[in-house]
Amino acid sequence: MDYDRFPGVDKTPKDYWEWLKKAVETQKDDLSDADLSGSSLNDADLSGANLRGANLSAADLTDANLSGANLSGANLSRAFCLSVNFSGANLSYVKFDDADLSFADLSGANLSGANLSAAEDLGGATMPSGAREQINFDEDGF
Repeated sequence: MDYDRFPGVDKTPKDYWEWLKKAVETQKDDLSDADLSGSSLNDADLSGANLRGANLSAADLTDANLSGANLSGANLSRAFCLSVNFSGANLSYVKFDDADLSFADLSGANLSGANLSAAEDLGGATMPSGAREQINFDEDGF
C-alpha cells in the first residue's frame, strides 16, 4: 500500500477501508502506478479511473465499477474481482494470475496482451464479445 499517495492516512481507525475507498474514488483521475495491493475497494466507483500500471494484487474489488477505466499494465494477481464491471475498460497487458473474475463484466474491454488463462475463475463472466463464460466443474461437480 502506498500511504504517501494518500496523505493523512491513519492505519488504525476502524473505518479505515471506507476512508481509503473514498480517497481513491476522489483521486481516480490519476492513480497510475499506485500501490493499492491488499486494499478493500468493494463497491468502489472507479469508472473512468486512470489505474495504468497500478498494483491491485490481492485487492478486494467485489462489485466495483471500473467501466471505461484504464488499467493497462496493472497487476491484478490474486485479486477478488467478483461481479466487477470492467465494461469498456482498457485491460491490455493486465496480470490476472490467480484472480477471481467470477461474474465480471468484460464486455467491450480491451484485453490485448492480457492472459485470462492464468485467472483462477472466470465462471459466469461476460466476455468482450458479449458471450457469457460457462462455469466448468471438476469431476466431483464442484
